[in-house]
Amino acid sequence: MRALLLAVLTASPSAAAETVLSARLLGGRHLANGREGSFSGAVAGGAAAAIPLARNWTLFPTLAGSWNGVESALDTPGGATLFSESMDHRVAVKAVYEPPRGGWRLKPHAGWRARFLREAKDEGWTDGLFDHHTVDAGFEAECDLGRGASAALGWALSRTLFPNYASLESAAPVDPRGRPLARELAGAGVLDSDAHLFTAALRGPLGAGLRADARLGLQVRDFLDQKLVRADGLLESERRSDLVTSFEGALRAAREPRPDLRLDGGLTLSLESAVSDQASLDPARAHYEPRHYNYADWGVGPDLAVSWGDPRAPAALSLSARYAWRRWPHRSARDAAGAYSG
Repeated sequence: MRALLLAVLTASPSAAAETVLSARLLGGRHLANGREGSFSGAVAGGAAAAIPLARNWTLFPTLAGSWNGVESALDTPGGATLFSESMDHRVAVKAVYEPPRGGWRLKPHAGWRARFLREAKDEGWTDGLFDHHTVDAGFEAECDLGRGASAALGWALSRTLFPNYASLESAAPVDPRGRPLARELAGAGVLDSDAHLFTAALRGPLGAGLRADARLGLQVRDFLDQKLVRADGLLESERRSDLVTSFEGALRAAREPRPDLRLDGGLTLSLESAVSDQASLDPARAHYEPRHYNYADWGVGPDLAVSWGDPRAPAALSLSARYAWRRWPHRSARDAAGAYSG
């Protein structure tokens, strides 16, 4: 269970400009089981441009980067891991085709993302065990349904690589009894994966100044070199595959009390479920858990954005809060000594 409160300050140049710059300064503290981390900050920035091309095409290159100094528990393949700092950088480009007489808008895109995670302050930024890089490309088609409503369908393919990951167990190819060590995460390259993401979205007005956004996602992730582990400690020839289903819905409302003051608020609900064919084996305690990586989670939170000044170059302040909950129904709890309790 986690709660997060963010304050964001942004500014952009004139609406006539083809380049937009943004910056954010955040602050927070990680709280878990009565333990309080130190208060720290986070910084993020980005740049985006709109470049008109011939025949109704527009190119949108973007560059974004962030640093987070707030101690955070993030999801890793073996469970949640506490990181002292993290950086996230992305370079992407999207092309948008606007048909001259309406109809489907076409949006091919491609990008690269690098995430650097430091467990200790003295760890190098490129030496983190769970540092990873993702290359992706995809396509989205959006149709204008009229009266402010639209629908979209999308597909994307990505490859994620963990260049530094190699478990300590991979250095010992057999267990104490001389049998091959077959834990699912033992080795190097076992976290590398390919993913296909299919999406469908619908948005439109509801009346009374409200509008709704809904998005459904279906992701199939295939691991390149992670074989399925059996209860007897041996490996199957098949490799791990996960199916993640997600839904996100939002209700939003915008108001303009004065010509130089604009308010935009909303409430967002998200649901996600993951089903994996991979099990988990602890050879030291002879503990085997099928469906170990299955989980279900949900989150909800409000947000409010306020902008003021010249609409062509406004200043803006936004606030958001989010509550998230996740459950692993097939995992056993462990005590401080590592013994299983369920």
